[in-house]
Amino acid sequence: MLAIVLVLFVASASAAYGQTVKIGTATALTGFGALIAKAGVVGMEIAVEDLNKKGGLLGRKVELIVRDSKLRPEIGARELKELILNDKIELAIGPVSASGSRCPKSPRSTRFPSACIPRTPSA
Repeated sequence: MLAIVLVLFVASASAAYGQTVKIGTATALTGFGALIAKAGVVGMEIAVEDLNKKGGLLGRKVELIVRDSKLRPEIGARELKELILNDKIELAIGPVSASGSRCPKSPRSTRFPSACIPRTPSA
């Protein structure tokens, strides 16, 4: 399912993004929950490596950018905003939250959209 979403999103993304598809995530790399979050990052890194070995997404290399949210909503929101505005990510994965947090709305214009796939912990 994630692969379908990625392909559809990349296909609709503007050419202004360049040759690399940047995917960002802000997750708890330190503090409570770090062990689980780090395992998730390893899974994302393996998926990105596999995608790139197969030619990327629609011929574009995939890059994963990971930031530490410290499992604090205000830090996670700030980090995701920086990923969108400064790193120019096209897709955000996360945040992980049992409290039902939602992905932040992109402050970027509709001309250069970014998408967010929420992650929820399994029971």
